[in-house]
Amino acid sequence: MYRFLITLLAILVAVPMNAKRIETKRVENGQKIENERKIENAALADAKCFADVSQYMTLTKDFLKYSECNDAGAFDAYFDLLLLENDKYFVLEKDGETYLVFLYVYEDYGVFLEKVDDVKKVVQGRKLCISVSKEIKEYENMGCEPDVSYCRCILKLDRAFDQLMVENREYAPYDGGMIRVMSRYGIVDEKLTVIVPIAYNLITRYPIYVYDHAGADSLRIYYKAIGDQGTALLDEQYHFILQPEYRTIYYVSENCFLVTMQGNGSAGLADSKMKLVDAKGNALSGEMEGWISDSMSSFTQTYARQLQFSVWDEKDIFCGVLDENLHVVIEPVYKKITTFGSDTEHQFYVVENQAGEFAVFDIRGKQQTEFEKTSVYEVQTAYYNRLRGR
Repeated sequence: MYRFLITLLAILVAVPMNAKRIETKRVENGQKIENERKIENAALADAKCFADVSQYMTLTKDFLKYSECNDAGAFDAYFDLLLLENDKYFVLEKDGETYLVFLYVYEDYGVFLEKVDDVKKVVQGRKLCISVSKEIKEYENMGCEPDVSYCRCILKLDRAFDQLMVENREYAPYDGGMIRVMSRYGIVDEKLTVIVPIAYNLITRYPIYVYDHAGADSLRIYYKAIGDQGTALLDEQYHFILQPEYRTIYYVSENCFLVTMQGNGSAGLADSKMKLVDAKGNALSGEMEGWISDSMSSFTQTYARQLQFSVWDEKDIFCGVLDENLHVVIEPVYKKITTFGSDTEHQFYVVENQAGEFAVFDIRGKQQTEFEKTSVYEVQTAYYNRLRGR
């Protein structure tokens, strides 16, 4: 019995000591990983060209491959660039030979590419036409979007061409675009020089449709670069318009943007502020509380050039509507707001109050119907019928 008590005491003493050692080791390993990640991120951010980071580019390493080049891994990293830019190609040199490098894309429902058996090249004047012999495999697809499969293709070239057709898709020469290395994004130009540091968590295309009610609609392309310090805005040529110091950015006009910021260093929404700035970041308005819920919204996408916004009152989130000058159209005191007819002069809102009742407000913020305990669908249908004189 005495020996048993001594052994039990030793175990009880050892367990907390071992647990402490394990916890200490876990913290040390976590710190080591974090330090390595910081070093990697710093190296990526300092990269000057594609060659500086190509060894880390492995997004497409497991894709199918069809190659006429003896050096099987010579061009692997280039496919990571092609994956982020639709239907582009490279013409590259290796050991005195010229190669066409492109991603073959196969799209179908419930079918994926299993193997590429052969690739045939037919030259028609200055146009190069490519057909692919392949094996596919079917499986049950319950989605509404087609399945997409890829094959990395490296073909030897014996003549130049001006136009490339791969089955029914036209490809264009690679002229720059996004680059992803591990978990970081940047931008390279057509010469593969890094023009936006590989330092962002995400870079997304931000298309703006500017609706002119006279019929002269136009499309403008921007990019949002989201990093640890905030969100930046780039133009179509990847020039910085706004630096990464905002939480979110929304297009108002060519020289005006709505930005949201965190007040008091808060990471949440409670202290979110909004203001208008010009294309140099100069303030065009004072700050107001709130945020825009949809990160891809813009004032140009509604007839009334208005957006919904939200505020936090320490207990709950409330919704309202504001115009492009940050004037409040509908006070942020409602549970939910749904927009209808956003592209017509009859644009209106169905507003839900805290009692679960619904009413219609117009784009001037004027209430058009009484609150009633029905549904969004019933209220908007009745109002549409009213507008049509039914």
